[in-house]
Amino acid sequence: MKKLILLSVLGSFVLQVRAAVFTSSASGPWNVGTTWGGLCAASCVAGVDYPGINDDATILSPHLVTQLVSNISVNNFTINSGGRLTSTRQVNIYGNYTLNGIENGAHTIKLLGTVGALVSGTGSLSNGGDLH
Repeated sequence: MKKLILLSVLGSFVLQVRAAVFTSSASGPWNVGTTWGGLCAASCVAGVDYPGINDDATILSPHLVTQLVSNISVNNFTINSGGRLTSTRQVNIYGNYTLNGIENGAHTIKLLGTVGALVSGTGSLSNGGDLH
């Protein structure tokens, strides 16, 4: 009986991944926390110090965010008017993509969202790579 109760209690808990919302607070590298308002300046952690695969990210005006070292993976991604992303690495977007600013560089953009994910905006995309 004790085992049954314990299994019932354990079975009622659901592991949830909590997404964070990151908004740029300065120009700088994608993978540095100070770009997103945090204190981390080195050895930063995706999803904690800067946007990761489950997180939403917005680049505000007049911020220029660069990514030259590793791929970007993010849920919903917005570049506001006046904001800019320059990357030479792959950008994986698993949710909605709103481009009202500028995205440029020689990189691949992969739109990996589920059915119903939106791509919108009036911005500029100048890309020497691929768009999937």
